[in-house]
Amino acid sequence: MEIQTEYASPLRLQKLLIEESSFKRSEDSLRDIRVDVNISSNVEDAGIDTYKVTLELSMNGENDKLNIFVKCVAYFNTAPNNIALIEKNTLAIMFPYVRSYVSNITAQPGMMPIVLPPMNIAAMMKNKES
Repeated sequence: MEIQTEYASPLRLQKLLIEESSFKRSEDSLRDIRVDVNISSNVEDAGIDTYKVTLELSMNGENDKLNIFVKCVAYFNTAPNNIALIEKNTLAIMFPYVRSYVSNITAQPGMMPIVLPPMNIAAMMKNKES
């Protein structure tokens, strides 16, 4: 099936995978702990009009009661003159997959699944540029 639209993006997701992850929790209750979320990203040229984007998310609960790490890798195609799309839009495309993955791995007995809130990727990128 080929879907046609006048709003097609020049950015194409070719492949996305969770390359690495870890999940560790203590036996203590996690109900009232504070969890810090850190996100980092990297863009690499991966060939003709292809870019490898890495998104890493780490979550650390106070007193090491919870530790989560997820490394997501995606390959996108676009023309070189669309590099602004690569730097900003790819993370917005990838983040829902990482968010879903965190919910799935935290759906453990005796634990409420963690559902990460939506995040302002544009603000995150702006802070990274500063």
